[in-house]
Amino acid sequence: MEDKNIVTATIDDNCKFIGDHAFEMCKSITELIIPEGCTELGEGLAAGAESLVYAEIRGGITVLPESTFRECLKLETVVLPQTVVEIAASAFYDCQKLDSIALPSSLCKIGELSFFRCCSLNEIDLPDTVNQIGRQAFAEC
Repeated sequence: MEDKNIVTATIDDNCKFIGDHAFEMCKSITELIIPEGCTELGEGLAAGAESLVYAEIRGGITVLPESTFRECLKLETVVLPQTVVEIAASAFYDCQKLDSIALPSSLCKIGELSFFRCCSLNEIDLPDTVNQIGRQAFAEC
């Protein structure tokens, strides 16, 4: 989807699945709200959405897929549901403006390069449930 006119995307609660790269390279989108009813996201959901500032996933998913917000250069705030047990590889790769994120208490795995080059990330509290942290997960932070 390369629609340069989308600014805000709020998806209806009836949507259960959002496929790979659904909002990839949407240059104008600034806000993305994923409904509670959505139980699965595809890879690269909003990768390269360079104007995205705020993303909220309201519930249902257990895995934040690979490259979900990769290279969202202006992304500052992400709200994750307590259902997430895994943040896959490169999920927040090169999100240079991401300064804080509340990780769910259910989180067990942080994939490789997940927060690579999140250079504004000042503090992150890892829940006691985290038992795997991948290669270079927080490199260049």
